[in-house]
Order: sequence, then structure tokens, then C-alpha cells
Amino acid sequence: LSLSRQLACDYGKYGLRCNCISPGAVMTASFARSATDDETLIKKGTPLNRVARPEDIGDTVVWLASDQSRHITGQNIVVDGGMTAVGGWAMLDELNSEETEEHALKRSKTS
Repeated sequence: LSLSRQLACDYGKYGLRCNCISPGAVMTASFARSATDDETLIKKGTPLNRVARPEDIGDTVVWLASDQSRHITGQNIVVDGGMTAVGGWAMLDELNSEETEEHALKRSKTS
């Protein structure tokens, strides 16, 4: 991020823009093969209630490269469906521990 900002400052006078994209969870082949139930947890903790698709990140790249973003430079564009707006990954840890406690309670009631 600091490098992107410095490049934006150094090369802006030449009409060059430099930005950074910070993606959240993206539904890639390796993510889909995950042995855990991360998708459900991420959906629960993301205001848009979904995991990003690769196109979501790609569309952001295309937009930043276009004239539509001609006055944007030195920025970090977060593409995470709002996850950082609600507390980011720390919030997911909280949700995960709550679910673990709920499962433990259910198991103890059935035993």
C-alpha cells in the first residue's frame, strides 16, 4: 500500500496512476476445495452475504484502468463485500467461536 501511494506521488506528474486492490475472500478452486465451512461463515459475516467471484476483482481492475477512474490514484480499493466495514476477519473469529459454542451446547443436551 505504501509503495502504491509513493508511486502515485512520484509518477502522477506524468499522468500515471497507481492504486492497490485488497480483495477479501474469493471463490477460487482452492477456496472451494477447503475442508472447512468457510463459505458459510464468510457469507454470515459479510453484508453482501456472499463470497466474491474472481470477476468481482477483475471488474475492479478494469474500472481502475479505465477513464472512469481518471482522478483516482494512491488509493486502496477494498473489494470484500463489506467485511472490513463490520469488523473484518476478527469478527469472523467471533462468529466461528459462537457457532462452536452452540454446537457444543446442542451436543451436551443430546447426550
